[in-house]
Amino acid sequence: MPTFAITPANASVLLIDVQERFVPSIPGIAPDQPCGRACRVLLEGATLLGVPVTISEQYPKGLGATLPQVLAAAPSASRLEKSHFSCGDDPGLSLHLDRLGREAVIIAGIEAHVCVLATVADLRARGRTVIVAADAVASRR
Repeated sequence: MPTFAITPANASVLLIDVQERFVPSIPGIAPDQPCGRACRVLLEGATLLGVPVTISEQYPKGLGATLPQVLAAAPSASRLEKSHFSCGDDPGLSLHLDRLGREAVIIAGIEAHVCVLATVADLRARGRTVIVAADAVASRR
């Protein structure tokens, strides 16, 4: 198995759809719950290290914005709206990630079995190294 070193120079962080309307139905993503805390820690660390952070929002008009406590952890993050389950299928997000020029993408967010999984599959198919922050992903019960 090939080895790969994740560095601030070759990585970016992608936070997928940690939005207000999901809090009641997805255990753990509230800011004071384990997944919510892990997302914040990941974003804070990335920010401290100068790793670019991208935040996707699925239909924010209906699902609300990204949780404010999560946004506060990465104030300079790029926020992009998407209309596809996969961030890789969304033209704006895909172009944004390409422009970052980072080989590795560290992924966190929701839902693990839909948007996270589809994004991981698409990014891997495009040759990216993908790391899923397991403690920073969640799904409905």
